[in-house]
Amino acid sequence: MFSITQLLKVSHHPPVSAFYAESPSAGVFYVGSLATISGIKCKYLVWPDVMSVENRGEATVVLARHDEHFTFTFPSAEACDILGSKPWLQLAGETTLVASTGASAVFTFSGKDWVDGELMAEDGSVVARLKGSWRGQVHIEEVESGVSKVLLDMTMWK
Repeated sequence: MFSITQLLKVSHHPPVSAFYAESPSAGVFYVGSLATISGIKCKYLVWPDVMSVENRGEATVVLARHDEHFTFTFPSAEACDILGSKPWLQLAGETTLVASTGASAVFTFSGKDWVDGELMAEDGSVVARLKGSWRGQVHIEEVESGVSKVLLDMTMWK
């Protein structure tokens, strides 16, 4: 449980937020900022099909006991078929995660629930690839060995 949490609306136009949370007893700290830009994509000339929210900003999680930190960006979100009979939400765009060691991961969200990604070592070489449905299962495959396993299984949460 976080003992101190602060959320602050830095600006209303454009919407910008800042946040901070810490748990000194666990040695975990979280700080970030986020600005959003919204828009509408039309299927036909004036028929709105997708409402999008582009998230700009980043957050950092510090694990003090391990002397590590991880910085990541946020994916965008889209509300699709907003005037239809079965609207749905999806993530879109890229998210980058960078560890204090220099290792990194890039996740690309596309389609209704699809994610692809690459995990890179400190030297930039790709060590693993991941793909799958973030609402179902995401698999990770080690490049060198070709071994694949389930990284995330959301099927039990439905």
